[in-house]
Amino acid sequence: MAVSGFSEEFFAERFRRPGNLDVLEQQLRDYDLQKTQQTFDKEFVLKNLHFSAKLPEKAVTLLKHLIPSILEFSASLDLRLRDPNHQIRFLPVHEFESESGLQLQGKVPLPASRLDFNEISRVYTVTIILPEEIKTSEQIINITRTLFSKLIGEIYLNESVLPMEFYQQGADSEQSGVSAGMLEKLDILRTQEVLSAGWDQQCQSFAQQGRYSLKKDREKIRTQLTTHWRQLWEAQALPKQINQVIEQAFEDFLETFRRNPTDVLQKSLLEVKKLDRQIHFLLPHEHRAYSRFEREDPAHYLRAASNKLEEIDGLIGFITELATNLEEGQEDWEPEEMLKQLASRMRQLQQERKALVFLLPNQAISQALQRERQQLPIQLLKQLPRSLPVKEWSGLVKELQGQYENSIYLKLWEALRGLHRWISLNQQHSGKNPLEDEHVQRLRQLLRNFQFRLPSIQQTRSTTGVLINCAEEFLRNDQRQRFPLGEFRKAWSYFISSILITRYYEAHTGQQRFNKERYMDSIRHFVERQVHRGINYYHLVLLFLRIYEEREQDKQVVPYLLYMIHYPQASLRFIFHRLLAPIPSGRHYEEDELPRRLKRVEEYTYTLLKVYENRLQTAILEENDGRPFTEALRKSRLGAE
Repeated sequence: MAVSGFSEEFFAERFRRPGNLDVLEQQLRDYDLQKTQQTFDKEFVLKNLHFSAKLPEKAVTLLKHLIPSILEFSASLDLRLRDPNHQIRFLPVHEFESESGLQLQGKVPLPASRLDFNEISRVYTVTIILPEEIKTSEQIINITRTLFSKLIGEIYLNESVLPMEFYQQGADSEQSGVSAGMLEKLDILRTQEVLSAGWDQQCQSFAQQGRYSLKKDREKIRTQLTTHWRQLWEAQALPKQINQVIEQAFEDFLETFRRNPTDVLQKSLLEVKKLDRQIHFLLPHEHRAYSRFEREDPAHYLRAASNKLEEIDGLIGFITELATNLEEGQEDWEPEEMLKQLASRMRQLQQERKALVFLLPNQAISQALQRERQQLPIQLLKQLPRSLPVKEWSGLVKELQGQYENSIYLKLWEALRGLHRWISLNQQHSGKNPLEDEHVQRLRQLLRNFQFRLPSIQQTRSTTGVLINCAEEFLRNDQRQRFPLGEFRKAWSYFISSILITRYYEAHTGQQRFNKERYMDSIRHFVERQVHRGINYYHLVLLFLRIYEEREQDKQVVPYLLYMIHYPQASLRFIFHRLLAPIPSGRHYEEDELPRRLKRVEEYTYTLLKVYENRLQTAILEENDGRPFTEALRKSRLGAE
């Protein structure tokens, strides 16, 4: 039965006018913003607080004010507890000792805490054990930090982070296995020598049809055959028989990797080096580090190269999409914000010495860049092997400089400059056609180059990703790179409570006398002492502190760390595993292992900053229209819910 009053014309009219859609979109945004900005019901929170009758009235009044204030402050940083039903109990030490039968006085510094979980109601009970009297500001600060440690350090982590598949698989699965999609399996067949009867038969048949030599044209056969199967798969027309051949060939490849991982990794290194000779993404000043990776840990070589290819792939995608929108006149962004974003990415490439812009021909450069250009040959000389004859210096320096000049990073910088110029000309309304500008014309040339190189970049990245997973699964046998959940919990709890306490008292000046610098100095000294004592999880705390020091200037350390733990990558598991790996037998900690681990902390700080910084910038741009990341994180959660 038709519904009276409604028709297709009615709905077409309702949604024909763009204004209606704009109003609807704005209403949804306003609702989401209102939802995310709401803190919590203070009265409800207070109902879940339980105070011993033996506590002084002044202490109870103080704590009733403190708890909602802490939760509200945490929520402002997007550290929001999912369940508001958790109970918090405050007991004086003698009452806790009587209730539990434990003796704490003289053994445990107060305030102390205890966390219990009810499996039936799925809520936590936080017990805070207080001294008999609360007299000093230091005691209040310690109580505040204890609350941050339990609520945000442990409960938030358990509720919002650790249930993610990344952490559960990495820690608890005894047989995680190696998984790969169809396209990744085809990339393996294209690039690797796979010994599989069904696959060999398909190659022989294809060679006969195309009149190829199976021995001489093996690589060409693999490329053409896998390309054909890829097209069939994308069209959902891949025969079942071929699908079975691919699956079996991949299983045979995994078995080959299990038996002889070194050979497989070395062949993959050759593929990465082949791509590097084409696009020069491994820069001369990085060669020494990559040579060490190749000798000591080929899997890490692939991991580092894969991270760089991921960055390049993302930048090419960003540039291509933006250029397409400009070409079609679809400028659905704020021009000024986009210009800032482009300038920021260009500046980052320069600061990281990936794009040496003074090497561009006909490029007007500053005096500082002129001096840098003059010093470049001397810097390159320092990178040459000491055993190299003097007569070969000039030729090799010229070759290294050519790698910078032909690097894909320099081309990416040029493309970003072209986009910046295009948008600027559109803003000026000068009447000049942007397409006639030399920088925009160079951009269009580069786009053709990027599209030519992109399949090789994506293919190599795909293959290395599978091989890295294989290495983690097979290479180290009993020392698999599992995520150290226990150490991570302890490290996160200690670190985040240390940081939040400084931010809290910065935002609530006048409540207590608090010296941020002195407090953080005491934290650093304590952590360093624990590291030297060999307490393992403090190495992670030290890593977090190094990240904090690097990001503290722009006040982005909390959003940065939130992004890191909410969007974990394989590099996170690798770094945590390496940093906390058991000490090899026969090695003394203070003499041998400690210097190695301290060096790793510094190296891994830089690695995590680079890996996640690029992804964070992309998330801000794509998911959040340039607003702070905390809003992007909220947006993603709202979408998931």
